[in-house]
Amino acid sequence: TAGTTDKIKIIAHPAQEGQDPPADESKVRTKVTNFTQIFQRGISVSHTMRSVLQAGVADEYTFQVARRLMEVMRELDSSLVAGIKSASAGSDTVYRSMGGIIEFASQATGNTRTTSEALTLSVVNDMCKDIWDDGGYPNFILVGGKQKRAISAFDQSARRSVYDATVAGYVVDRIITDLGFVLDVIVDPWVPDDVAVVGDLNKVRVMPLRNSAIRAEDLAKTGAAFKGQVYGEYTAEFRNAIEAFAHHNNLT
Repeated sequence: TAGTTDKIKIIAHPAQEGQDPPADESKVRTKVTNFTQIFQRGISVSHTMRSVLQAGVADEYTFQVARRLMEVMRELDSSLVAGIKSASAGSDTVYRSMGGIIEFASQATGNTRTTSEALTLSVVNDMCKDIWDDGGYPNFILVGGKQKRAISAFDQSARRSVYDATVAGYVVDRIITDLGFVLDVIVDPWVPDDVAVVGDLNKVRVMPLRNSAIRAEDLAKTGAAFKGQVYGEYTAEFRNAIEAFAHHNNLT
């Protein structure tokens, strides 16, 4: 009745003996999308630069290719964490970008927490409970350096060392929650200091558009320089992001 706190929960759908099959109960799936994002860097090294001896570098062109690869991989990492999905697929004047895990995990209808509080084992347990209530099975927590230090202090008062120990300090790589979930602790420098994301890695995929990794390509030679590029086009897939992830910001 109206105003009561009692809840009715359907526990099963019993069928009559010998009855005809019931009506189809299939549901229309909601399509969730993300864009592919192009990661590209150019390289141009003159004949002179490749011909003269460079301090500590055997070949300037190869050296620059290696550096551009590192930069693109770093940019891909930051996009996977903090990328913002562009409003459209892009044009001659608008760049296309993909959304990262923080954007998908922090949707208003998802498991979000905004309380200003310290990250504790109790908070992590609550985030896992939110996911479990939605039918999910979390197995990781993603944090930046600041919250990783908070995780390493979990149960600090209960730690003991023997008198002849010669190594001080400790690190926490995994968390066991009160529901039995074991979370791998993933640390990424692009996660904001006040954010933690708990989720299921089985629901995350990072995919290149052309089934090939970021690659270095030699370009047609023009003029007195060797030219090339580092190129890749990737997107990230977060399945059931509203149910399979939990996002917490404003952590102190």
